[in-house]
Amino acid sequence: MRNYKCLLGFLIAGASLMSVTSCDSVENDNLLDVPVVDPNEDSYVGLGTLETPFTVDEILRKYAQNDNATGVWAKGYIVGYRLSNDTDGVVAGDYLGEQPSYLSDLNLYIAMTPDETDYKNCVSIQVTYNYRSILGLQSNPANLGKEIMIKGDIERYNSIAGLKNMSNYRIDGDGPEETPDVDAD
Repeated sequence: MRNYKCLLGFLIAGASLMSVTSCDSVENDNLLDVPVVDPNEDSYVGLGTLETPFTVDEILRKYAQNDNATGVWAKGYIVGYRLSNDTDGVVAGDYLGEQPSYLSDLNLYIAMTPDETDYKNCVSIQVTYNYRSILGLQSNPANLGKEIMIKGDIERYNSIAGLKNMSNYRIDGDGPEETPDVDAD
């Protein structure tokens, strides 16, 4: 009987602590907009915004959890692309790293580091028509290894985690101005 009283006391104390914590979080609602910083690492948890984009690892995690989001920013390094059809004697497949030539501007693979060689550690980016001549590796082979930020929707693309419906970008810090989302009243 004594053990049950101890357990009951522990549960009541825990419930009281949770109610105090939840009151504090209501008063500090704006804290949800601040990136979570791990004091032991030089990293943060992205919010999917231009200021704090998701990392490739965060996109992979969200995709694995079916946490697909729309209109989010992601950042990574351009490491390659996927060739969907055999072209000019080159077999369709995933091409990461430097290639003798790039045969498509339709998509990009981005990764956490510029030297990634495993497509499973990448996010596949659907490059929309109006950005292909600027970002695609066929038109811009020098983009390989550059840091890029992309705005799009987390979805399956090229059979892996991807960003589709690309609507904006920053490559090495440059890109079109961000147009603010306007809420309809």
